Amino acid sequence: MSKLPTISAGDGVARPTLSDYSDPMVVAFWFLASRAIGAMHCHPHVRTNYVEGGLQRFKLEDHEQEFGHVGSFVIASGHSNVCKGMEPGKMNDCFSLRRDEIR
Repeated sequence: MSKLPTISAGDGVARPTLSDYSDPMVVAFWFLASRAIGAMHCHPHVRTNYVEGGLQRFKLEDHEQEFGHVGSFVIASGHSNVCKGMEPGKMNDCFSLRRDEIR
């Protein structure tokens, strides 16, 4: 098994790849400090998120909601979104189909 990469995913946010199967793919977002923020982006796939720890404020289009420990949500494809870590923590992101460009 090869070592999977961890990359920067925004100001104070690291994103390791947790699993590299053909389908689905799982990555994590580590919010390293309070107010760490990822970049606004849009996904071509459905994704499911699970907050492992901390408190994250998630913005989907014009709607904002906070999710704490064990919070979860699903995002349909094609929606612009961004996440801010209100406190340090981790969020796991599982999606299908796998995207080779984010490995």
